[in-house]
Amino acid sequence: MAEGRVPTDHGAEIERRLADLVDAHDDHLPSRVSPILDDRWYGELLVGSYASVADEPTAETALSGAVAVELLREYCHRRGNLLGHLSDDDLGAGERTASLLAGDFLFSAAYSELLAVEDSRCRDCVETMLDASKRIVETFADDATAQSARSVIEDTAGALGGSAAAVGATIGGIDDRSRDRLEALGRNLAAGRAARWTLALDADCGLAWHVDHHGLARYAEERLALADRQCRALAPLAETVRLRPSFEAIEDGPTRTRP
Repeated sequence: MAEGRVPTDHGAEIERRLADLVDAHDDHLPSRVSPILDDRWYGELLVGSYASVADEPTAETALSGAVAVELLREYCHRRGNLLGHLSDDDLGAGERTASLLAGDFLFSAAYSELLAVEDSRCRDCVETMLDASKRIVETFADDATAQSARSVIEDTAGALGGSAAAVGATIGGIDDRSRDRLEALGRNLAAGRAARWTLALDADCGLAWHVDHHGLARYAEERLALADRQCRALAPLAETVRLRPSFEAIEDGPTRTRP
């Protein structure tokens, strides 16, 4: 892999593109559509995955994919919050409708953003994100009281992290088998991160998940340790230093708007 021009921090540029996208449609959108999360970890994971395998990586090549995955993440955050307040009398019909419309816009905008990806790789990127979206939507549709925090994390954060790493690798032009290895790394890293977040905030995102704190703590460390081993094993085919910022960001700890 050739030395590329990809900085280690792309969050500000992803944030700017998200804001520009919302501003461009501002006259037709509900107020709830403005970005609310305070980091762009999934988008940066996507760019890091891309940069680790591309022959001559430039951030510009992967930024549309990064924006797409962050739009999908914003959708997931809102939809999860909405489902967590279905029985909340304080949430009026108008507010529910605005939240649903905002989510619909974010969901469709994510796929529109992927159309900027190079034609030969666009279809694979869309299919990868569709698989993750399906898994996430099915999880939201299930009875929350019958789910554990671990299963929800695997099927939401894990699915999104896996798709971010896989889309980045696809844009980078890597073969399917190697892409699958990066997807597994992204899935485990994102699941471990989300498990730590749940424990640190003593939160369940408003859903009635069963949280086994001891078991979830063990699960978080197992996922993160596995992701670390997977990253080390990728060294012959990927420039793994590009992936390390995603590990390091987890150590910074969560905030109230950083799922």
